[in-house]
Amino acid sequence: MVQTLLNRLGEVNPQLFREFKGRLKPRNLAIAAVSSVLAQMLLYLFFQTRLSAHDGIERYCQEAYFCNSNWQLWWLDLFVALSLMGMFALLVVGTYLLIRDIVREERRGTLGFIRLSPQSAVSI
Repeated sequence: MVQTLLNRLGEVNPQLFREFKGRLKPRNLAIAAVSSVLAQMLLYLFFQTRLSAHDGIERYCQEAYFCNSNWQLWWLDLFVALSLMGMFALLVVGTYLLIRDIVREERRGTLGFIRLSPQSAVSI
């Protein structure tokens, strides 16, 4: 099943297939998975500590005397925090990969070929 999906991807978009083949190594996937789980767990634990109410003055307490937690607000805050972390991570990692590829092309001397080519960037 996975092999046929990869073959179909290679036929539809060969450049994307080469990128996946070059970057999706088990070591890289393991590092990404472990760092993602660790970051999400730390954020979840941070939000868990915010639930403990003292004297009913916490953000998630609905009443003054008994802490009846506002779970919808808590999950919304957790979702917003995870979304912002994800967007920031995608921006940082994407910028890093783009700069690294440009530096690699410059070292190989192939970046000038694309700059000086009379063809459009799409047809190269």
